[in-house]
Amino acid sequence: MKARWMVFWACLVLLTGSLVGAWSTSQQRAEALRGWELATETQNLPYRLPLAGVNVELTQYTPEELSAELERIAAAGFTWVRQPFLWSAIEPERGRWVWDTYDALVAAVTAHEGLKLVAVLDGTPPWARHELAPEHPF
Repeated sequence: MKARWMVFWACLVLLTGSLVGAWSTSQQRAEALRGWELATETQNLPYRLPLAGVNVELTQYTPEELSAELERIAAAGFTWVRQPFLWSAIEPERGRWVWDTYDALVAAVTAHEGLKLVAVLDGTPPWARHELAPEHPF
């Protein structure tokens, strides 16, 4: 009878230790992988970057329309403005660079506080395309 109680208590201690170990490991993993902080335990929560963004094509607007459109984007609560920069428009011929359109666009986004530009280089010019895909711009 005494041996049964010893086995019971040993199993109970092992079970409790396993549960505590599993809980502790899951908390450490959650914090390491996701940066979890418990608001009830600390007032110093980590700074998070705003995630709201929008894909745009701002080259279609006049300067006046561009400013108004950027105001609307900022008013909607977006931070990130993801704009394609077409390589074929920037360098239509090897070594000849035309930045006017995109310089104005960068200046317009920069003038709106709170908006951050994500430039996506896209659109291979004909002179730089692979010989097996001369009509494929991407």
